[in-house]
Amino acid sequence: MPQIVSSIESGIDQLPDTEKDLVRALVTSAINSWRPPPRKNISREEEKALEDLAKDKSVTILPANKGRAVVVMNTNDYTEKVNNLLNNDKTYQKITDKRKLLCVPR
Repeated sequence: MPQIVSSIESGIDQLPDTEKDLVRALVTSAINSWRPPPRKNISREEEKALEDLAKDKSVTILPANKGRAVVVMNTNDYTEKVNNLLNNDKTYQKITDKRKLLCVPR
């Protein structure tokens, strides 16, 4: 807020005193009446649909790799894709019991 007031004061520097006072009053009123926007930007019906979707075990909801998007996938397809990635010997190496012992903090 100090930056707003400072910018306003710089901008009204050349105005007559009566106009400065009017601008200050308008800005003060605007600042005092400001309220944060409501947190929800969806309707109650949309919110209920999202709740139902989140409860549905046949779908998996994940953040997308890029951006702020959301991905909704069939859970079986998602599990299959993850297992295919984890079982790829070129990408991942299975940890043997001997290697597990080396990774355990003491």
